[in-house]
Amino acid sequence: MSQRNPMNDRYQQENLGQTRKSAASLKPKSKAAASVRIADNKKTDKQKREAAKARRAEAAERERAFYNPPTERFHKLRRLWLICIFGAILLTIIGSFFIARADETAVYSWIFLVPAYIAIGFAMWLDMSKIRKVRIAYQEEMVKKYGAKKAAEKAAEEVAAWEVEHPRWTLSSLFGGKKKADAAAAEEETTDAK
Repeated sequence: MSQRNPMNDRYQQENLGQTRKSAASLKPKSKAAASVRIADNKKTDKQKREAAKARRAEAAERERAFYNPPTERFHKLRRLWLICIFGAILLTIIGSFFIARADETAVYSWIFLVPAYIAIGFAMWLDMSKIRKVRIAYQEEMVKKYGAKKAAEKAAEEVAAWEVEHPRWTLSSLFGGKKKADAAAAEEETTDAK
């Protein structure tokens, strides 16, 4: 290669060894793709709490939709559960009257309290095992039948249809009042007559 300008500083004898380096040997000042930012998949604590709260709300909504399945088995188990709870309350009240007395009859309170505790335990077992299994089976059946989004709507429709066919007894109906179904039937007759 020829010398272009002998008066250039790099070709002077005093400045030997100060030639310009080639562009290929220079190190880059920044790493490759250093300006590219990749979004971090890690969530902050606040985002985690909000996501967990949303999941809990969704699960609670799903539980509410399938809480009272319109099946005969569920209603039989639920009636048995109510009988156990009310029986336990009644036995506890009777047993507490014996405890309140200070004489030797206080020992008889255990005759009522032990079955009350057994009834409470049985009611808890019913609710946590048998009734929960019926609810979960109904929920899975509805989701499989209608899909995840429409299952809750269809469940609400089925519960409404069940309540029309099997009306609940109200306190007024126990004391000589009419059932809800009788009132609904009377109302339908009046609308048909018009």
